[in-house]
Amino acid sequence: MAMNTKTNMNFLSFWSINDRLDLALLKEQLQAFQDAGLNGVIFHPRYYPNTPAYLSEAFLALVSQVILYAKKIGLSFWLYDENGWPSGTAGGKVLEALPESSCEWLIFESKDGCEEQFDQGNVYIQSRTGVNSLDMENVTTFIEITYEGYKQGLSTEAFEYVTGFFSDEVGFLDSDDLLNDNTLPWSEEIEKRYVKKYGESIMPHLHQLFILDERFEITKQRYWQILTDLLAETFYQPINQWCEDNGKLYTMHLKGEENLLFQMAYGGSSFQNLKQVNVPGIDALERFPSNHYYPRIVSSLAKQFGDGRCLCEAMGGSGWGVNPESFINYMKWLMDCGINQFVFHLSQYNLKASAIRDWPPSMPLHLSWKEVFPQILEELRTYGQSIAQTKEKTHTLIIAPTRGVMRQYTPKQATVLNIHNGDCVPNTKAGIISKQFSTLIEDCHQAGFLFDVTEERMIEQHAIFFDNYIQLGKMRYDQIIIAEGCVFERYERELDSFSIANNKPWQLKNWVPNQYLLDLIPNEKGIELTTIIPMDGLSKSDISTLKLEISDPVDDAKIEVLSNQIKVSIQPSIGKELQPFVWLTGHFHLTSQEGYIEKDDRQVFTNGPFVLTQPKLDIATSDLIESGYPFRTAPFVLEKNFHLLKDAKKMMLIGVHADAIRIWVNNVNLGWSFGSRHEINFPFTKKEYTIRIELIPSTFNQYGPHHHKDGDRHLTSPAQYSGEKNFADFDDAPEHTHVAGWHFVKCGVQATIVFL
Repeated sequence: MAMNTKTNMNFLSFWSINDRLDLALLKEQLQAFQDAGLNGVIFHPRYYPNTPAYLSEAFLALVSQVILYAKKIGLSFWLYDENGWPSGTAGGKVLEALPESSCEWLIFESKDGCEEQFDQGNVYIQSRTGVNSLDMENVTTFIEITYEGYKQGLSTEAFEYVTGFFSDEVGFLDSDDLLNDNTLPWSEEIEKRYVKKYGESIMPHLHQLFILDERFEITKQRYWQILTDLLAETFYQPINQWCEDNGKLYTMHLKGEENLLFQMAYGGSSFQNLKQVNVPGIDALERFPSNHYYPRIVSSLAKQFGDGRCLCEAMGGSGWGVNPESFINYMKWLMDCGINQFVFHLSQYNLKASAIRDWPPSMPLHLSWKEVFPQILEELRTYGQSIAQTKEKTHTLIIAPTRGVMRQYTPKQATVLNIHNGDCVPNTKAGIISKQFSTLIEDCHQAGFLFDVTEERMIEQHAIFFDNYIQLGKMRYDQIIIAEGCVFERYERELDSFSIANNKPWQLKNWVPNQYLLDLIPNEKGIELTTIIPMDGLSKSDISTLKLEISDPVDDAKIEVLSNQIKVSIQPSIGKELQPFVWLTGHFHLTSQEGYIEKDDRQVFTNGPFVLTQPKLDIATSDLIESGYPFRTAPFVLEKNFHLLKDAKKMMLIGVHADAIRIWVNNVNLGWSFGSRHEINFPFTKKEYTIRIELIPSTFNQYGPHHHKDGDRHLTSPAQYSGEKNFADFDDAPEHTHVAGWHFVKCGVQATIVFL
């Protein structure tokens, strides 16, 4: 094979064959790829006009000559296994061979117009003609037509030189058409496996897959695990086996790798599917670096179970405006995440009008800066080699809550996602688990320490526990970070010994009164009256704690409790401040009925309205705003216990949102920490520890201006409080800059603990 050493950086072209095969032109472009500094190509029939016919004798004879020319000039040669995408149809030949083939899916219909939270509804199985990736006969036919077709049709020398094969975006169904709020993939094989494994039928429980109810979490988990395994074992495993039997590499990427919620509708668990192939791959769109999770899926699997090689189909749709600087930054992002094989999406064989618009750019041959390309690739090779040895020293493993998302997932949640990159994750239970995990990964990356990733079931299937480390495949880890939402069926006690993070929750230790900044409405008599504040389950003792804190002297202020409502009225002092700041204080939580959305890296936003609810002892300390403390600036004291297996010189806290924190370990005050990096000396040698932190929220949360359209700004004038556009606003701000909702600076502590 024309491959360098296994973990060397390799750069390939996704060679889009969109016109009739012309041997002279094909050879000319191969030479141009070599001149540009590329290591090889993936031959990708794409909008191919069928001249000569795809996989015909004439087609394969020409491709043989192209492969042998690549061999002559030293370029590796991969074969894309489809004419178009997704893989599995053999350009329509599978359906021609199996005209009765069909895809099946479940359709949920609620009874009498009931919403999905009710335990009512009917589920129907529907089908239509189509290639089915969950059916072994379909996949066997695809292998026979495509893989065996290339093996038998290429010349012996050409086939021997082929490096490997590439599959594209094979998921549960052959179309996004079936991905909507009341459908799920189905196969009769699911029922067979369910009965065999659990001793009962899933059929009476199918409606549970569409309903958000904690009683149905186990059914969801079982369904998604079986469905994931069916795809992995029916499609990816047999193709990988064929490739290995024939001395070839096999790579592929799924759709929906970017986050835990996004992956569900397309492949269930990315880990389980990607583990099946000897060169796991991802797809990365756009021009700018994305999140630091999904490239690490494949780099982790490659180290744990492969030979180190992992691939990215890179820069699809990054546009004709991509330049050397943005290209280099993008590639370094992927290299930093452990990717070492790259195929650039894409290079057009014929740059006709439709190709110019086809997920550009066409690189490198049609870029204005193509002459710079060889120099750029050499710089990237040097950069990649410089970080490769560092990456091998990873000793921290982060466990993703795939099962946690499965248990809370309903198909309706996927309908709001951006189908290309998984953005717009909703604030559902599954969405929150997914977003919290994504935040954890970014926090760990920003902190600058090295880590690999896995999921709960991979640990249960493959981990071996030793006294001082966990063995996962070929890798050893002595620090484990268990993300919030993880669900384990076994090894929970063993993991607890290695976990340095979230398996033991933070406990809030100080129950100081909460506060609520009231929006007062003046009337014609000068009396300011709050809107009615509904209560939800407040006890008499909680109500008795309610008090007012007022910024300026007033002539009169009172609280009235009317059944389940509270009314506050203020009479400002004559000649004094007419609009004082007034906070309602007491023992309550403040819940936003519409929930919160992330405004930016620093702020959240809610439209409200707020409801006073009974305080709870058990709160989500990772988000103290949403947990009921949006206006509070009094310190939060949080505590947790942890176990340390080895000596350490420094302790790093990751995932803290606060203006400052003060840290105690075993009652020893280690001082204050502030900024984005919380790294402190760790002068201890024991194994059991109690860590306590005093967390200081942003002063903005108490004083605002909460209603300004931008929230907490770099420049705040008095007019930001009145909502009048002024010099401190951006030029494109509206004349009235207030919005109905509230902004808050994030506050909370997921606080993964890492020892250095």
